[in-house]
Amino acid sequence: MTLPATDAHVWLGRWPYGPLPIYTAPGIVAKLDELHIERAVVHAPQAILYKDVHRANAELMDAAAPERKRLIVAATLNPGEVGWEQDLQQAHDWGMQALNLHPNYHQYDVVSRPAQEIVAAATSLGWPVLLTVRMQDERQQHPLGRVPNVPMSAIANAVRLSPQARFLIRGATYFELQDLQRAIGYLPNWWASIERAHVPHGVVPLMIETAGVGRLLYGSMFPFQYAESTWLTVYKASDLTETQQHALLAANAAQLFPVQEA
Repeated sequence: MTLPATDAHVWLGRWPYGPLPIYTAPGIVAKLDELHIERAVVHAPQAILYKDVHRANAELMDAAAPERKRLIVAATLNPGEVGWEQDLQQAHDWGMQALNLHPNYHQYDVVSRPAQEIVAAATSLGWPVLLTVRMQDERQQHPLGRVPNVPMSAIANAVRLSPQARFLIRGATYFELQDLQRAIGYLPNWWASIERAHVPHGVVPLMIETAGVGRLLYGSMFPFQYAESTWLTVYKASDLTETQQHALLAANAAQLFPVQEA
């Protein structure tokens, strides 16, 4: 079976601080087709500010419905909310396939007991756990809504404390990836996506040298970033071998998001 190219970091929905250029499933899939990407992992950006986070998951399922065969839908939940256990089960019943956490926006410690409990619950469902370091550079955020990045030290501790879980770290820079590798490079249960690889130019080979090609996944953070930026970095600017390109675009993603045979 040929493994499909997968974008592991795409947002589908509304952003409260300004309009996104594309916010519908057909629009997302049209962009995937332009870049010859078969699948995308999607999340709801509005979930970070909803008081009832799970409502955003319902909206995301409705939004993704027209292109459900192409989209892997991730549930965003807050372990500090009462009833997250029922919300997680409902998300699973709906067909969602991953847990997305925002400890910085939802203001909890990623190594707290509630956080460890929700990670364990998602792991029991066979889901990977997605940790987003940043939604935007702090310099681009609204002055009344500045949210700090999730510290690499906290992420490293979370990975250590949940060895059975599979973590995908998104939005980390090359230098933050270096910090992670130094802290937890010996652990097998984490991966990172490369949406920040276009800054600085030519950093993908350095990421591969730092973390190993088997840990890295293609991710664009579209539509917050131009999807073409990461695509060009992988295909044009980095002089990667076909084997390395296949690992980034397809093989590694298949470990976290198994391909459903037709």
